Amino acid sequence: MLGFDDPLTEERHWFEVLTGCRGKIPVQVVDRIAELGGETRLARLLHSSKPDHRERATAALWVMWYRAAGADAERELDEAVAQMEQRQFNAAVQQLSKLIEERPEFAEAWNKRATAYFLMGRYAEAASDCRRTLLLNRIHFGAWYGLGLCLLKLADYSEARNAFRQALAIHPFEEGSRRALAICESRTEGP
Repeated sequence: MLGFDDPLTEERHWFEVLTGCRGKIPVQVVDRIAELGGETRLARLLHSSKPDHRERATAALWVMWYRAAGADAERELDEAVAQMEQRQFNAAVQQLSKLIEERPEFAEAWNKRATAYFLMGRYAEAASDCRRTLLLNRIHFGAWYGLGLCLLKLADYSEARNAFRQALAIHPFEEGSRRALAICESRTEGP
């Protein structure tokens, strides 16, 4: 194991490893950054002028959020995601509802259930779960984007616009949010 004199030196080391590695990011690196409280610093990297740093930070944040409640919860998320991929949305919602009941502080479980509801066309319920995700994790750009999509489907263009702006404030180079914001703005402009 590497020895470090202070946590800042160690955090700097792991960020150098993260931004310098090629291919898939080792989960051990992400786990160590999470243990050192590096989520905010990862979010700052989303503003980097270097696209590869932004991509690494995005991937690391998703891994961090996915793994936040431990290995058992991660396995349950995997099962629910597999169910969604097989279009078994009711089963996924049941799986995620059980996980949320067991771990109500697990933001990614709420976010994934929002995804399942969205795919079922249950936009109000999906929006509610996105909001719960954001109560637990304000920098979850995916939940901001998801909330915006739900509100767009519900024709609440003003609030959808606000959600996409929040997503872009966190992740300014994310093209999906940028395109969705343009759609909202086109629908709220006068004649």
